[in-house]
Amino acid sequence: MKDFLNAATSGTGGASITGAVTGQTTIAIASLVLMAAFGMWGAYLRWRDSKALRDALECSDIKKAIEIRGK
Repeated sequence: MKDFLNAATSGTGGASITGAVTGQTTIAIASLVLMAAFGMWGAYLRWRDSKALRDALECSDIKKAIEIRGK
């Protein structure tokens, strides 16, 4: 098994496989980072709207609360 792994990773075919795996890993990590960033941005926007809605309801401003809820 050790000889097979050495042959697969040291030749041209191994370099192709290694390059493909490295590229796929890079794309996967970049995708994960972007998904996390957009998720955090969405959570922030939801929290901001929720806070504004609570403030409007505490002030008894129903029109403002409906406007915020309708976004």
